[in-house]
Amino acid sequence: MSFLPSVGTVVRLDDGRVGVVSNLTPLGDDDRILFADGHEERSDRWQIAEMLTAEPEALPDPASALAEYLDQAS
Repeated sequence: MSFLPSVGTVVRLDDGRVGVVSNLTPLGDDDRILFADGHEERSDRWQIAEMLTAEPEALPDPASALAEYLDQAS
């Protein structure tokens, strides 16, 4: 994968789950994805299949970005 998402970017993982990037580190040693049920998991960019939002700056808070995406999707 040739891109790095920003915090607040809604992503789909390889396993089909949708979440939002909630933490990124320069070394990738503590990257995290926040899911709609409120739990976070460590992840890495290789598990991200696609970015679902392209303007994370509009909603920098990860939970708000995910809620907005889910509202629009339903």
